[in-house]
Formats: sequence, C-alpha cells, structure tokens
Amino acid sequence: MISTIAPKTAFICGTPLQILGCIDLVFHQMETDGSKPDLYLRHDFNGSGELAQRLAIADIFDNVFQIGVPNGKPFSIRGNESDTLPERPLNLLCQQIGEAYSDFTQSYTKLVFTYPYDTVKALYCLNPHAKIVTFEDGIGSYFGDILTANGGALLPHPQKLYLWDAHMYTGNLIGDVRSLPSMASDPAMQLIVAEIFNITAQSLAPYKGKRCVYLTQPIDGKPERKQELRETVAALKPWRAITVIRRHPRDNSPEMPDFTYDCENAQWELLCLSGIVDSTSVLVSSISTAQLSPKLLHDSEPTLIFTACLNGRAATQGELSVIDTIRHAYRDGSKIIVPRTNNEFCTALARSLA
Repeated sequence: MISTIAPKTAFICGTPLQILGCIDLVFHQMETDGSKPDLYLRHDFNGSGELAQRLAIADIFDNVFQIGVPNGKPFSIRGNESDTLPERPLNLLCQQIGEAYSDFTQSYTKLVFTYPYDTVKALYCLNPHAKIVTFEDGIGSYFGDILTANGGALLPHPQKLYLWDAHMYTGNLIGDVRSLPSMASDPAMQLIVAEIFNITAQSLAPYKGKRCVYLTQPIDGKPERKQELRETVAALKPWRAITVIRRHPRDNSPEMPDFTYDCENAQWELLCLSGIVDSTSVLVSSISTAQLSPKLLHDSEPTLIFTACLNGRAATQGELSVIDTIRHAYRDGSKIIVPRTNNEFCTALARSLA
C-alpha cells in the first residue's frame, strides 16, 4: 500500500513533451517540497509503455501510476473537455489506474500539470486545498488561457506557470511566469533524459547530412490537410537528398518515395539538443510546436517555413498570432516565412537551402 504519511506533489502528464518538462522540474527539485513526487502517466502516445518502465527504473518518482493501456487500444487523448468536475473522482481514478480505493488516500500539497485532463480534475476533487502549478505544453501554453479553453474553468487559478522561454509568453492565464531550467547548459540532466527517452546514435542517424526537416501534421480525414501534404512534398522534391520527413504521431499517410523518413520517433526536443538542428537548418510545417523547439531550448534560429496559408488556405487568428510572436522573438525575423503560393514556397526553399 502507498505511504500516506507526508503530503507531496503529484505530476500529471500525457505527452512526451509534458514528461520532459516534468523531469526538468523534478531534477532541479522545483515544486517537489523536498520529497519524491508521484507521476500520473496517461498512455496517450506511442512508446508510452516502454517510457513508463524507464521512468520507474530512473527512480526519480515515488510512484508512477499508469493510466490506460500502454501500446494498446488508444486511450482517450484528452479526457473530458467540458467545464465539469467528476461526481465520483475516486471511482474515476480507480477505473483509470485499476488500484484499490485505499491506494488513493495520499494527500497532495501540489498538483502540477499542463492540461486539465479528467485525471487532474479527479485529483483536485480529492485534494481541494492543493496548490495548482502549470508548465510548458508547447505553443498552446504561450497564448490565451490553455486551461479555461479546454474545460478547466472550474479548477483553481494556477499560482505559477513554467515555460522554456518565459519572455515569449503573451497569454492571460497568469502573471507569475517563470523559466524552466535550461537543459542546454546541464549535461548531467541531458544524460538522464537521453537514457529515459532512449536517445541513441540510431535515433540521430536519419538526420545525418540533412538540412531540411518536414514536420507533418495529422490528416484527421480532412481533405485540405491531404492537399497541403501533397503540395509540400512536391515543393520539397528537388531537395529530397537533404530533407528528412518526421511524421506526427497521428499522421497515417503513406510514405512518399525517394524521401528519408525518421522512423525512430525519438523525443524531438532531445534530438534538437543533440545538434540535429542549427541556424542553417530549415523546418517546414503547417504550424508546429516542434518548429519552435530549437529557439526555446538552446536559442538556435533555423529558418521556419509555415505552410498554414498556402494556396488560399486561411490560418486562424490564433495561428497568425503565434507566427507573429515567433517572428518578434527571433533576432532575424526574415527567417520566419509564410508563403501564400507554391511559387513563393519554392522560392523560399531555394533561397534557404541553396
């Protein structure tokens, strides 16, 4: 049975990026109140089962509670996104984790998370006096209010928000925004996370000799996304010898012939820290958190080409705000490119890669 003597912190994560930020906080003993925290890991992504095993071996958490079936039928990606709290929070957690009721008598002084999963809401209902702390969840954390916009309106206002680059924050979630410790200047932590995320020479191999990375987006049955994929690949074809395609976890489109694909799917942020991207690189995507990672993690400024507005497609105001904020964060704003036509796209690639 789990110890219930000392209150402590619970981290709740459902993506590799969230787990990376969580490890950063725990490694530097931030928001842990001097004791090993618990981790609630939602199996929402490929390889989550193996990652959970490596996290347990690393022994940086007191308990690693696994929610959903690893590498099996997809678990609910986000959980209940409505502005409600679970009527029977203990039942919900027991259903998700499969533990006996008595195993949930641990009290928490803090709940630390990035997104208002139903797991978060259940833990809050059982620990109504716990302090709320949030941290990096990619582009969505830098704009607006990621909690209220995704069903978290009934949760208490967070006390702090930790981001890779606090200076880029333009949202209205909170005023106390702090920077996560830099991994780029912490070799000891880099070694630990490389082992946890299984970064090897094989993980880096697809990027050897490549200057351009195409970061795809999930098709999700949308014809306009299929069209964008076709147009992007066609424009990249002359540069295929120096291009690698990295698929989004939910991109199930067929591979294009003559292109190199990253089939290892190692943690992108750690690949960036390993040197696969520098100021001469070009990252192409509709609009992706991954494009921003080199700037956030080690202040590198590759050329970013956003295809969200290609050939008459209308980007949302939120997407345009993201792009504008990134442009202002760059020392050289001309490296942020938003082509409107295929000709502009091909010209931008030629100027950036020639």
